[in-house]
Amino acid sequence: MRVFRNCLLLWIRFLPLLDLENFFQYLFLFLQNVYFFQRIFRGPFAQARGLTSIQKLLKLLVALFDMVKKFVTNFALEPDAETLEQFRDCYSQPYVVKASLMPDAHKGYVAPIGSVLVTKGYLVPAWVGYDIGCGMTVARLPKNTLESLRKNARKIHGEVVKEVPMGLGMIHKSETGISENTRKKYAKILSRFREGSYNKQVLQFLESGKAMRNLGTLGHGNHFVSLNFDDAGYPWIVVHSGSRAVGHWVAKFYMKQSS
Repeated sequence: MRVFRNCLLLWIRFLPLLDLENFFQYLFLFLQNVYFFQRIFRGPFAQARGLTSIQKLLKLLVALFDMVKKFVTNFALEPDAETLEQFRDCYSQPYVVKASLMPDAHKGYVAPIGSVLVTKGYLVPAWVGYDIGCGMTVARLPKNTLESLRKNARKIHGEVVKEVPMGLGMIHKSETGISENTRKKYAKILSRFREGSYNKQVLQFLESGKAMRNLGTLGHGNHFVSLNFDDAGYPWIVVHSGSRAVGHWVAKFYMKQSS
């Protein structure tokens, strides 16, 4: 805490170099991110052997000025060291003007999932990552079904596991596992896709049987199907599905195009 006290004193002393009119805004940002600094600098900077206290303080001060200047905020509830390090690497880029970490943020391929990065003059496809088609859906069920759902919870779980392909690479074995209504909706989406400007390779993949057989599947990692109820007693089905092969393939294609 001595380092943070000294850092705060230096920061206030040199604040006029930034903008006195925004004093309280800067102070708020500083206090808001004290915990974030502690997590960051216990990681990579703590491992930097041979650094004096002054050198560590200067590194911390530079990072602080960078965060305040760019309006970087952190709302993550339980971020791990790798997530915070990814976030710091991203917002430290000179073309990033604003950045924020959301409460449920976690490590991604390049940028944390659940991070907001505002850039000026640049587009960074790798920061979008492969999570371009993940879905989050909720459906409220009738209140009078709650008791029945509780009694049949184990049976319902078994049916969901049986009918919904789950896990890495798990898809429907054939298109018969996909409802007729879903197939019609997918056909309409492809029809609209063809009307605009598109890449032939992307369209060929979307028209392939593999792309179709990923519909109605869950994925792996932090994706889930759950049955919950709210304070009013209404049951809810909550589904967080992955982007599956479709999202991964499309993202990979355009990342190569931009590299």
